[in-house]
Amino acid sequence: LEYIFQIEKDELQIRNTIINIISTITAKISEIVGENNSLFDFDYAKLFLAVNMIQARKLVEDYILSITHFFTDSNAKTNHILITRAKAYINEHYAEDITINSMSKLVFLNPSYFSRVFKESTGINFIDYLTDFRIQKAKELLGKRDIKVYEVAERVGYKSQKYFSSLFKKNTGFSPVEYQYLK
Repeated sequence: LEYIFQIEKDELQIRNTIINIISTITAKISEIVGENNSLFDFDYAKLFLAVNMIQARKLVEDYILSITHFFTDSNAKTNHILITRAKAYINEHYAEDITINSMSKLVFLNPSYFSRVFKESTGINFIDYLTDFRIQKAKELLGKRDIKVYEVAERVGYKSQKYFSSLFKKNTGFSPVEYQYLK
C-alpha cells in the first residue's frame, strides 16, 4: 500500500490499482477458504466515495486487518481442535508407543510446530504431558496393590521397569513400591 501511495499521484489510478489488488486478494482467499465468504467482500463504492486518499487508505487497511484477524482466529481454533484430538488420543492410547513424531503425523503437523502449539495450548511440553498422564494412570493401578510394578510399567506404556521406576520417583518422590504400600 505504501508503495502505491508513494509512486502514484493520480487518485483515480490509485483507486483502480487498489481495486485490482483487492480483487486478487479476494480471489485467493476464495481459493483458500473454498467458498465465497461474504466476510471478505470489499465495498468498492466506499473506495470511490472516499473524500480523500487518507480515507481510501484507511478502508483498505481495515479490510486487510479483518482478513488477518480471520485467519489468525481460524488458525488458533484449528490448533485447539488438533491439540484436543492429540490429548484424546493420549487418553485412549497412553499404553502404546507414543512419540512426538507419531502424534504430529496424527494431527498433520510438523513435529516442531506441533511441539510448540502443544505447549502454547496446554502450558506444558508434549513429553511432560504424556509422562504426567502415564504417572497418574500408574498411581491408579498401584493403588490396587494386587498388581506388580513391571505390570504397571507395561500397562502405562513403559517397556523398562527400571526407567518407569526412575520416572515415577522423579515425579512423585516415591518409588512405585513405596507408593503402593502408602496407599
